[in-house]
Amino acid sequence: MRIRRPRGITPIQLMVVSKLEQSLNPEKMSFLKFLKSSQLTGPGLVTRGIVLTLGFVIAYKWLVQPEFQRRKRREAESYADFIFEKERADGQRKLFLLDNWSTNEPRPH
Repeated sequence: MRIRRPRGITPIQLMVVSKLEQSLNPEKMSFLKFLKSSQLTGPGLVTRGIVLTLGFVIAYKWLVQPEFQRRKRREAESYADFIFEKERADGQRKLFLLDNWSTNEPRPH
């Protein structure tokens, strides 16, 4: 197939244009090929930034945040158990002291 070359275009420029036409064919281009072909262009950088941001947000929401919440719940539960045991022990001690003082024994001064 012979390509008619417009005036002022060198053979190298013609090869670049024909290669771009083949590589930027929208029917054959996938999303990853688009990102690779537009690495340093404005839309390519914006698209990469959006994809990376979404990746980090999704990874944080699905992987990191649930683990932090589990740790926080475990810590809160251990504090609650500690407080409950301490209050129960204090209550038993108060009952013990009240029972001993309620008898007719003299109170210590």
